[in-house]
Amino acid sequence: MAIFTAFNTLANFKLPLIEALALFKGSNFNMDMLEKFGKYSIRFIRVMLKKFHKKNPRLITYPTYLSCVVILIFIITANEKNMMSKGMNEIGDSLAGFAGVLAFLWIIVTALLQNRDLKLQYSEIKGMKKANESQARSLKSAEIFKVLEYIDHKIEKLTPYVEECRDRIDSEIQSFVNSYDTGRNPNATFQPEKDIIEIWGYFRKENVENELLYPLESVRDDFDYEVYLKLETIVRNMGYIHTAIEAFTKNADAEVKNEVIDTITSAEQMLMVHWYREWKPFLEHLEKVVKEAIVQHKIGSELARTVIEYSLISDADEC
Repeated sequence: MAIFTAFNTLANFKLPLIEALALFKGSNFNMDMLEKFGKYSIRFIRVMLKKFHKKNPRLITYPTYLSCVVILIFIITANEKNMMSKGMNEIGDSLAGFAGVLAFLWIIVTALLQNRDLKLQYSEIKGMKKANESQARSLKSAEIFKVLEYIDHKIEKLTPYVEECRDRIDSEIQSFVNSYDTGRNPNATFQPEKDIIEIWGYFRKENVENELLYPLESVRDDFDYEVYLKLETIVRNMGYIHTAIEAFTKNADAEVKNEVIDTITSAEQMLMVHWYREWKPFLEHLEKVVKEAIVQHKIGSELARTVIEYSLISDADEC
């Protein structure tokens, strides 16, 4: 009964091998018992090796097996040469050589393990870097979204002011094309971004070179002062809109500036003031040379010419 219990214990591995051997104590051994014991022992060792393989990497298991082989070879060789009967010096030299082989083997294994750990650490650091970059992109996206949301809110509040300035500009252009004969088709649809060219061309002498920034010599000397006032109103209101809109990009961070510019450009197109950016520098130059022509050709009242001359001197001093 004790032997049967020992075999069941080995088969189920509920007790270690040493405890199974203890159950044989007091039993009468025979060859069948020994054969069964050997079979269960081999099965036990096989299962233990599988567990050993699962828990440890190949870099540990294979050197362990190799170390066992080296130890076995050393034992067999020592037994064949009857090493224990030799002197202490010879035994010590043999043990030192044997230990040196094992030490060299495990030094190599240690170096390989350290190399593997370094690779794992590098992979972890690389993963952390990607995670940090992803987090940084998320924070940047959140920041951009917050800034653009703020810009949209400000543009919404600024819209009535921009529309008021735009209406004044459109009114002056339409008033001009309705009051002065410039050769424009009277039945054509009013389009301020195109009809502004009529005011630009009104001040230019005939038979002169078509220059967007034409000089004082190309300005006619018999233009109506009222048209200058319309030009001045247009340029001034364009300046108001430009200053209000440019305030959004003035203090914008470099990382979000492009997105802010895109948002403002879309808002300008929606409000139909996008063409102001293109025409504003040409009209500002035209206003300057028309002022000079007013002073030179004595157009308008003397008081108006005095004020204009003073503004020209102030502009020159600022430059």
